[in-house]
Amino acid sequence: MSNPDPDTCSAIWNALENKTIKALMGTVLPSIKVNNKIYIPMIDSPESLDITNIMNRTIPEIKKIDGEILFGDHDSTYNPETHVKVRVLSSQKLPVDLKTGEDSRIQKHKTSFFFLPSKPLKLPKHASNNIDKVVIHIHGGGFVAMSSGSHQNYSRIWANELGIPVISIDYRLAPKWKFPCALIDVWQVYYWLIERGC
Repeated sequence: MSNPDPDTCSAIWNALENKTIKALMGTVLPSIKVNNKIYIPMIDSPESLDITNIMNRTIPEIKKIDGEILFGDHDSTYNPETHVKVRVLSSQKLPVDLKTGEDSRIQKHKTSFFFLPSKPLKLPKHASNNIDKVVIHIHGGGFVAMSSGSHQNYSRIWANELGIPVISIDYRLAPKWKFPCALIDVWQVYYWLIERGC
């Protein structure tokens, strides 16, 4: 294989994405408290990452776009041109339930006869603690293969041993998505974390 074709290389690299291999990996991976995918909205227009601006080292005006985070499983329905899929790994419970988007710090109480809370909903005393550190992980695969899921053998260890969340970016892959789509996805997640995250 001195001159392999791109499809063969992609098939080899993506072997870890096979459902059977993923299931087997799940039995040997370190346990983790939080392992959820969320879909972060792009908040900057892709024009700010125009290759001409990058090569000329000019900083264009950022054009902010409004969008909402998608929580839960949206793999088949989200638009990769408006949202970036990320995997969040954490050894500790997070302030937000990543399946529903609800504040997980609110103590839920039983309801009374008329479906009103029997006690007022309150945040626990530690609720003001926000996440002030994260690891941004950009998985390997040369921007053409693999995903955050195939790199959990070490990203889970990072989350467990560091005690801080790991945000693993599932950037768009070439050749389906041309350069600089993957780079734009990485920038969007970083920018979103700086502007609105944690």
